[in-house]
Amino acid sequence: MYSNHSIDQAAPYSGCSGIGLRLEHIDDILKEQPTVDYFEVLADNYMKQSGVQFKQLLKIAEFYPVSLHSVGLSIATSSEPDYQYLRQIKDLAHCLNSKLISDHLCWTHANQFFTHELIPFPYTEETLSFIIEKTNRVQEYLNQPIMYENVSRYVTYRQNTLSEAEFLNELSTATGCGILLDINNLYVNWYNHGDDPDKYLHSMNTKNVWQMHLGGFSKQEGYLLDSHSDKVYQDVWQLYEKAQNLFINTPTVIEWDNDLPDFSLLYEEMCKAKTIIKCVAERSMNHYA
Repeated sequence: MYSNHSIDQAAPYSGCSGIGLRLEHIDDILKEQPTVDYFEVLADNYMKQSGVQFKQLLKIAEFYPVSLHSVGLSIATSSEPDYQYLRQIKDLAHCLNSKLISDHLCWTHANQFFTHELIPFPYTEETLSFIIEKTNRVQEYLNQPIMYENVSRYVTYRQNTLSEAEFLNELSTATGCGILLDINNLYVNWYNHGDDPDKYLHSMNTKNVWQMHLGGFSKQEGYLLDSHSDKVYQDVWQLYEKAQNLFINTPTVIEWDNDLPDFSLLYEEMCKAKTIIKCVAERSMNHYA
C-alpha cells in the first residue's frame, strides 16, 4: 500500500472547481487570465515536452495549479506496467508541479494492439488482486498516489462478482489510491445498464473520493454516449449535488472534448459547479453548527 499520507494529495484542491485544458483555449486563457482554481491537463498531449504548445502550457502552469489526466496507463492490461510511459508521466508531473495524477479503471491496449477506447473488465476478486499489485508498483514508481476514474461502460460481464463501487473501494483501501468519480459516467451507466447511481454513491467510502468529473453526453440509437460534446445535463447536475452532499468540498473538473465551444461556456459550467460545492458545504456547516 502506498502510505505516504495519500489523502493529502487532494487536500490543496478541496472546494475547488477547474476546467479540462484544451489546446484551442490556451491563447484566450493566457490573454484573459480568468479566475480558475486549477486546470486539468491531458498528459498524453504533452509527453514530448517540446513545441509551442508545451511552452504555452508552462506559462499556464506559472499562473494556475495543474493536475494531470492520462488515458494510456491501461492498468487492467495483463502485463508489466509500462515504465517508459510512467517515466514520461512522472517527468511531466515534476515539470508542472502536479500534485494529482489520474487515469481510468480500464484497459486500452494489449500486446501492442491499441484500441483507443476505455474498455471495462470483469470485476472479480482475481482482477482486483492483480490490479492492487500493479497499482502498488505504479505508485511506487511515481512516488505519489494515482486516482482512477470510473468509465462509461457499453458492455457488462457475467463474470462480475463485485460491483464497480465495491471494486473501487477495495482497490483504494488496499493501495492508498484515490477515486476520480465521473458523475456523467454514473448517469450514462444508469441509463444504459440500469445501475443505481444513488446506491453507488452511498456505498462509496468518503475518504477514497478525491475528485469529480462533469461532462455532457450524446444519445445514439437509444443509448447514451460519454461524448464530452455538450453542456452538463440537468439530471447530471442533480446527481452531482447528491454526490457533493456525500463528499463535501470534493474538487470538480468540467470536461469538454468534442464540438468544443468558446471557453466562456466552459467557464459558466465551472462556475455552476463551484456554486454547488459552496452551497452544499455551507448547508453542511450550518447543519452541524
